[in-house]
This record gives sequence, C-alpha cells and structure tokens, in this order.
Amino acid sequence: MQTLLVVDDDEQIVEMVQDFAELKGYEVLPATSPEEALRVLETQPGRIDLLITDVVMPGMSGYALSEKARKLRPGIHVLFMSGFVVVPAHYGLSSEERGLEAGASILAKPSRSRPAAPPPRRRPRRPPTGLRSRSSRPRR
Repeated sequence: MQTLLVVDDDEQIVEMVQDFAELKGYEVLPATSPEEALRVLETQPGRIDLLITDVVMPGMSGYALSEKARKLRPGIHVLFMSGFVVVPAHYGLSSEERGLEAGASILAKPSRSRPAAPPPRRRPRRPPTGLRSRSSRPRR
C-alpha cells in the first residue's frame, strides 16, 4: 500500500483528499500545516511515497515544504495543489516559488469563491414576441 502525506491549511480540503485517496486504497497521513507535515516526515516510520501539498499556506509555502521533505525523505514524489491558476506575487513567494519548478505537477483544487453549480437562470417576465404564455392561451 502506498502512503500519501496530504497538507493544506484548509481542513476540509485535507479531509476531501483523504476520503478520496482512502477509497482508492492509499494510506493517508493528514496535516493541516507545514509544521505538522514536517513532524510527520521526521517521526513517521516507514515510507511516505507522495507529498500532496497546497502551494500557498501560512508560515511556509508548499514549495519550501517540498524542499525540506526531499531532504528528509530522498525520493519522495511531490504533487502541488492550488486554488489559483497563477500564484499571486503578493503572497510573498519568490518568482521561483511562484513558478514552482520545471516539470512540477500541480492539481487545481476547489475554491470557495467559485459556486458549486452555475446560478439558476431567471425566467423572463414576458414571453418573447410571437409566443404566448400559458395564461394567455385559450382554454379548451
């Protein structure tokens, strides 16, 4: 069984990824901060095959976490997650961190700012010209 370390400061994202991965047969180690993830990397016996981490988190970027993880666990694979298509510069990340690394894998994650479904379409108040509404049809 492969082991995944899932890191995001949004606990709901961690739980969603954990639920999905466990359904697919992975063992999941959840962490809601980079510091917690580093403790797991330092103390967890056995192999950790994949680090799945958010890019933008308080205290440490996912990129910086991945660099530390690779030093602690040589050979660990990394998958980045982000709610941003392009990580904005105002998050304090260097241009290298914003661009991650050549060939980096990044997964778009759900964003709270996006609606889960498109808003319902509003019905027109009047039928278009040439069409009659049900109320204006002759009754039989």
